[in-house]
Amino acid sequence: MAAGLPPCSGLHGKGRATCRRLEALATRYAAAVERVKDVATALSTTADCFSGANGAGNAKAAKKQTKPAARLVHRLKSALHAHGRAGAKLAALLRAAGIDGMLTPSQTSDAVDALLARLASQAIPVDTARRLLGSATTPAPVDVHATLGQ
Repeated sequence: MAAGLPPCSGLHGKGRATCRRLEALATRYAAAVERVKDVATALSTTADCFSGANGAGNAKAAKKQTKPAARLVHRLKSALHAHGRAGAKLAALLRAAGIDGMLTPSQTSDAVDALLARLASQAIPVDTARRLLGSATTPAPVDVHATLGQ
């Protein structure tokens, strides 16, 4: 059973088959999200090392970071591509099962509020987060199916 999903054991026939496929695709999508996160974190660390070495005037140390950074950029592109494919497959199954993928402006407003609160807990002021995120903090309907495939 995929984390956060109810068990498929109470379903039968087509419903059970769809549920099991949903479990597999949701698990694959979650793994793809984690892969993007892991590679992005590694790239951020490498960029910090490069920036620190460059700021200290240590060209040799900075140069040592360029090849790993280039490899990580390639890995990140691959991870993002896999993430998009996994999301598109999940969205297609949800659509085929007749599951609506629209969030209302009220729902997105709640999500934005939760995100801003979490950022504030990490010492990022709400006004700064709103300025950086721009229109992404404006409540609007969101097609989750389309977003999954990005």
